[in-house]
Amino acid sequence: MPWLQFATSLMAALLLAELSPSAGAVGWTYAGMLGFALVYLGEHYLVDLLAGAALVIVVRRGERYVEPVAQALSRALQRLERIANQ
Repeated sequence: MPWLQFATSLMAALLLAELSPSAGAVGWTYAGMLGFALVYLGEHYLVDLLAGAALVIVVRRGERYVEPVAQALSRALQRLERIANQ
């Protein structure tokens, strides 16, 4: 718990929806069918899927706060790489 493969399909659906409406519809259809099948077949409980969805929301909302730190770290590592290659 949370079931990460379901969370991954939700994240893919979100990203596909940003790409185009038709791609988003395919992504959301897949995620919905996957979630339904998992609960219907007894592979996972609904709470597992809800926890995966909550994880996706936290990651997407936190992205704007982590991005500047990740970019600064990337620039610092690139500087170190240039120094090491001289």
